[in-house]
Amino acid sequence: MGAQVPIGTGIALAYKLRGEKDRISIASFGDGAANQGQLFESINMAKIWRLPVMFMLENNHYAMGTSVERSSMSPEFYNRLTYLAGIKVQCTDVFLARETLRGAKQWILEKESPL
Repeated sequence: MGAQVPIGTGIALAYKLRGEKDRISIASFGDGAANQGQLFESINMAKIWRLPVMFMLENNHYAMGTSVERSSMSPEFYNRLTYLAGIKVQCTDVFLARETLRGAKQWILEKESPL
């Protein structure tokens, strides 16, 4: 799943270059990809260039069968980076998830910053 993060970042760059100010890209990835270098490179570029992208991590606590406690020094992924805002959402409540996504999109567009 981590391979789509650079693609989602590139889509956000295209939106910005085209002046499509009402659009954001959502780049989702799993907890197993949370330690990959391409993720950090994409987030860094998105933050520097102020791209309209939401990085969405699906954490099932097992990356390809390895628990996050064994594979990550910091399993609280949503607050791992000091330069990128993050929120934690329990997505078993579909209505809460929908409203959180709406608010996140609004935040990204208003702050001109990835989330």
